[in-house]
Amino acid sequence: MPYFSSDNKYIISNSEDFSIRIWDWRNSSLIAIFELHDYHIVDAKFSKDGKYIVSASIFGEIVVFDWESKTKIKKFINNDYHINWFDISPDGEYIAIGLVDHNFIIWEWKKDSELIKIDVNSYVDYLSFSNSGTYIACGLSNSDVLVLDWKNPSFQRLLKGHEEAVFSLDFSPDDEYIVSGSADFTVKIWDWKDEKLINTLKEHTAGVFSVSFSKDGKNIASGSVDKSIIIWKDSNE
Repeated sequence: MPYFSSDNKYIISNSEDFSIRIWDWRNSSLIAIFELHDYHIVDAKFSKDGKYIVSASIFGEIVVFDWESKTKIKKFINNDYHINWFDISPDGEYIAIGLVDHNFIIWEWKKDSELIKIDVNSYVDYLSFSNSGTYIACGLSNSDVLVLDWKNPSFQRLLKGHEEAVFSLDFSPDDEYIVSGSADFTVKIWDWKDEKLINTLKEHTAGVFSVSFSKDGKNIASGSVDKSIIIWKDSNE
């Protein structure tokens, strides 16, 4: 999946050829190619300050790489972990890693410390930090969305309503709402703290694999296997 850098100057992408590429998208030019993994890359993202690339391969490997100086900063390897997804906390200090074995872990990468491991009782298809960094939302293969305070895991909210696996999530800018996209072809909007479904958006004709709020929180973009992108306006009303 491609991502913009925080200053919107660059896009990062990864490929089945195990490469990571940095693009100056305005000039349609390729800036750099990096080969940091020997196995299939799950995803690659910029850190929030744009200084680092964080990438994960499927067989338990996370790399933090300073792409301007071309220096590998940290490498986390646990071959017992089968990584399915990851996200970087807004302050750039932590990486949440979703595993195939129904767990996710929090890695404090600068200290090379695995802080916690939490069993969510289902395959983790997607996870996302809230904008405050306090909460993590997990899209699960059993069709649920689990939201928890990762420093206080006893605080949890479970969102039920999808009929198939949840493949994408995003918090609204104020963290009051969550949007979810599912293999059941729907997009759902939640008042997650009250475990309340606000709206179900039905127009896609195949699974929804990408959802995001606009910066002002008023609109939602969704992308589907049906080859369409839909912009939903004022959809949380």
